[in-house]
Amino acid sequence: MGFDDQACSSMTIRLLLAANEELESVYRLKSEACVALALSRNYSLLAQTKTILPDRFSWKNKTKYWWQEYLKHCTGKNVDLLFLHAESGAMLELVK
Repeated sequence: MGFDDQACSSMTIRLLLAANEELESVYRLKSEACVALALSRNYSLLAQTKTILPDRFSWKNKTKYWWQEYLKHCTGKNVDLLFLHAESGAMLELVK
């Protein structure tokens, strides 16, 4: 018995949200770059799903937040990100 796309997508969303909840708990205990990177990736995957717009917008903001946390660990600096909405989806990093 197979899953239809909607059921599979719904299950994937629930699994990613549960994983993110656990990862955020881990990050609160000991903040590490790899955890922030995993959270950013997971929220990015969620933002690409076919869900209601407010959820996707929230997940996109969380993607940016966790990416900034990851860069902060890697560079030791706060990083402002300017996301360009070009066809390529390019991202420009501006380091303060």
